[in-house]
Amino acid sequence: MKKIRRLLVFSIIVGIIYWFVHSKVDHGYVASASDGSVYVVELDNKMAHGRTKEEIAAIVNSEAYKMEGTYYYMPFINKILRTNFEPGEKVRVYWDGITQESLPPSAHASLITK
Repeated sequence: MKKIRRLLVFSIIVGIIYWFVHSKVDHGYVASASDGSVYVVELDNKMAHGRTKEEIAAIVNSEAYKMEGTYYYMPFINKILRTNFEPGEKVRVYWDGITQESLPPSAHASLITK
């Protein structure tokens, strides 16, 4: 029984390490969010430095950034945890690296954190 438990724990640890090593990571700001997806726009630090969440939300929702972001489908874990995202929040998105060819692009995220 102890061998099975150790093997299970080892397998989980290896799986988590594999996931972190092979996931792509993007940083950005939420432009809009719904139950099914989050639209994230990447801004450089100069644009976001010293600004409030409301000012950043206005920037990422402006015409200049209308097609600059990516729609990420809401991950299962975020749905279970009922994570709410508000415009202007800085987020980190873990995803598999595959995007759909559309404007703006969309991708399946495996985790979105604040």
